[in-house]
Amino acid sequence: MKPGLPRGEDGQAALEFVGLLPVMLVCALAALQLLLTGYAVQAEDGAVRTAAREAARGGDAAAAARAGVPGWLARGMEPVQVSGETVTLRVHVPVLIPGLDVGPVLTRSATFHRP
Repeated sequence: MKPGLPRGEDGQAALEFVGLLPVMLVCALAALQLLLTGYAVQAEDGAVRTAAREAARGGDAAAAARAGVPGWLARGMEPVQVSGETVTLRVHVPVLIPGLDVGPVLTRSATFHRP
């Protein structure tokens, strides 16, 4: 026993840390998931704008969207929809916790004008 500590409190801080460790890990994973989702939003915005520019030129909007999305995000991409002068892209954001398939689905649209 260390001097100055009441009897029976040796290791109390270690037990409290071990008890809070799962809570801290869940909070860290939630923060990382939010960062991942934010990055996915930015990547999808750029990809849908690129697809709209390509569609305005008469090119392949789907290929342009796939080229504009990072590989880890392209695996969750649904087929690109071109309706009139609007390109719509839907992407399933991957989840950091294995086994959970409840990741957000992002939908972005961009409008283009044919020359």
